[in-house]
Amino acid sequence: MITGLRSLLDTYLYNHLKGNGLDRVYIEHELKTLQADQFERLSRVLGEKLFSDPDHCTVRWIDEKLTGEEQEMLDSFLFSGTYGTMENLVTHSMQKLKPEEETVSVRTKLRYIRKRCFPEMAFYRNNYPFFYRHKYLIPFFWIYRFVSRIADHGGDLWRELKIVYKSK
Repeated sequence: MITGLRSLLDTYLYNHLKGNGLDRVYIEHELKTLQADQFERLSRVLGEKLFSDPDHCTVRWIDEKLTGEEQEMLDSFLFSGTYGTMENLVTHSMQKLKPEEETVSVRTKLRYIRKRCFPEMAFYRNNYPFFYRHKYLIPFFWIYRFVSRIADHGGDLWRELKIVYKSK
């Protein structure tokens, strides 16, 4: 899963600062075991191309110097947030809610929606301590959260529901 441009910059900086001291043979072996070797190589090369000479990194330069695979990866980095794409986030969350031997069923989808609408107490303890201390006010928070989500992020809400509906 790709997690935004910051992770590409982190990869470049880490390799630039610590690359000579790394045990590349061991790292490459472990990456192959995890089937992440191509991703790591491509992100390392892409980071090097983009950040080693930032003065020459223009849109035209990117179009001329990057391969199709590198351009596709850069697009994924640019258009992904902290947790990757919304599709990845929703899919991963639903995978954690379903029994292991089962595909994503209607029951899993409903469980996901219920969890998003009515979070567990840990959510309130970590994010909204006031409501955690005054639990009797939580139903009012649900209404407020639902209305404010529609008003502020209605498109995101519908997109998330479409992703849940299409999940397999």
